[in-house]
Amino acid sequence: TYIMLIDMGMIWRMVIPSAEDRQMQDGTPYKWLDYVHKLSSIILARQGNADIIICVNDSYDAAYSSKDDERDLWVQGYAYVPNIYMKLVDPFLSARGINTLLCSINNKRLLQNLICRYLTDLATSVSAEIIYSVGSKCTNLSAQQSMQNYSFDKAEAETVLFSAYAVLRESGYTGPVVIDATDTDAYVAAAFFSKQLPGMLCIKRKQKTITCSDLVTDEMASCIVQLHCMEGCNAKSNFYGKGKKLVYDQVLNSPLIQRQLSRYGDSLDLDEEVVEDLFEFIRHVIYGDHKRKTMAEACSKK
Repeated sequence: TYIMLIDMGMIWRMVIPSAEDRQMQDGTPYKWLDYVHKLSSIILARQGNADIIICVNDSYDAAYSSKDDERDLWVQGYAYVPNIYMKLVDPFLSARGINTLLCSINNKRLLQNLICRYLTDLATSVSAEIIYSVGSKCTNLSAQQSMQNYSFDKAEAETVLFSAYAVLRESGYTGPVVIDATDTDAYVAAAFFSKQLPGMLCIKRKQKTITCSDLVTDEMASCIVQLHCMEGCNAKSNFYGKGKKLVYDQVLNSPLIQRQLSRYGDSLDLDEEVVEDLFEFIRHVIYGDHKRKTMAEACSKK
């Protein structure tokens, strides 16, 4: 038995019906009820023998988050996205309609509420305890109780996943915990925390469950967060002209670079020598530029 932490945004998209799924055998239209039923079935199927399932959602109440630029890209081409008040008996949206819905923060809140209501009814009939987290609001749906110790003022589900994991360990829970998420940030954080906190931490990879302490060496764990921050998003990696895997392998094979990265830590107050080493690392490893003397020159050549 174990506790599972699920990124609900991943599940939302996983269960969007294909054209074949929409062809109901009795000829009736595919409804929102079919969608949330499939969603709950996927959650229960993926959780296996979990005692507790913590469903973690992105919070859309924050005035600003690191996902704002991503949201801006999503809404390009949509002049107006109306609120859609979803009911279980209503027909599900078309492929274009669901993409439009997911461009609206208000509609995402409405979808979160719809799923929460359905899981609340389901929680009384399943053995696993279901907890539903949305930002600063967290509820044990099985017991219908507020869970203040799992309430976090954070916008991104990936951050809440590991905040909840830290709370579990601090509370004295020593059993296995499984993270169900596909974002690269989650894998990086899982690799780091597996070396920092006691207890077994695993992460699902398709149908497999991977032990996170096996993802990286102790030396790589001490610098993988810094490396991931410097690499940035995929678009930035393309700008550098080097894929993340290539950069990771270069760092993995260089104990010197690993020690260099581990010096940066989490403090913005760095010695001048460390800052200069940081610039050298970005120029040589991230930019792959050994000729230019300054960051500005290296950047201008990209």
